[in-house]
Amino acid sequence: MPRVSKFAPRAVVEILLFRCYAFPENIHNLEKPMVKHIVMFKLSENTPDNLKIAVNALNGMKGNIETLRFLEVGKNYSDSERSYDLVLTTHFDDKEGLEVYAGHKNHLPVIKIIQSLCSHSVVVDYEMD
Repeated sequence: MPRVSKFAPRAVVEILLFRCYAFPENIHNLEKPMVKHIVMFKLSENTPDNLKIAVNALNGMKGNIETLRFLEVGKNYSDSERSYDLVLTTHFDDKEGLEVYAGHKNHLPVIKIIQSLCSHSVVVDYEMD
């Protein structure tokens, strides 16, 4: 009997979660490359209130931008001085979807809120094969 890696089922689950989480209509698009947009934010003042405002603003985009396929907000727990306070991970079907998101009426107010709270941010956009 052939041995199956104990990691194989997890890989399948991760693909489905990252490509189709909360968007089951995209299951047929699994063979297409997708675009990831990841942004890390350093708050000017890392207070519980500022964290809550930022997280709520970012999470408020879920379901409100038609090209946004996945959105996750993470709060840092590390005390390293190199650390950023928040990370936003988003997925899109393609580069055009990211462009629509960038100028979307439901994204622009979030940019203003985040800019008012943050001293720095860094971004990476890349295409998954």
